[in-house]
Amino acid sequence: MRTEKAFREVPELMVQSAYALGCSRAYTIRKVVFPACRGELISGMILGGCYAMGATAPVMFTGAVAYAPVLKSLLSTAMSLPLHLYLLLSQGATSMPAVYGTAFVMMVSILAGNLAAALYAEHCRKQWNR
Repeated sequence: MRTEKAFREVPELMVQSAYALGCSRAYTIRKVVFPACRGELISGMILGGCYAMGATAPVMFTGAVAYAPVLKSLLSTAMSLPLHLYLLLSQGATSMPAVYGTAFVMMVSILAGNLAAALYAEHCRKQWNR
């Protein structure tokens, strides 16, 4: 939805101008349309990832890793923060600081992702409107 909105907000005059100059459709998309909505596209991907982090109930019951070993590389499997929080709470965590710490890290990462997406979209909008 956000991607469609970003593509629709590209001024039609810019696309028609590129065609009038003899640019191909692929060149126009690559050099005119994508740069015009790059900020919206990337911020949409970041916000989608943050939404997925917050809404992981289906993932927890279908494909989550419940007990992962210590990470040896960035590509090895790891437990997600929402699943870790759920397991701590459902097992009657005796260590409430661990529960609060996990919730805090999850909230800060979602907030940081939303802030980064908003700042990047605003930066790209200002850069494009020069």
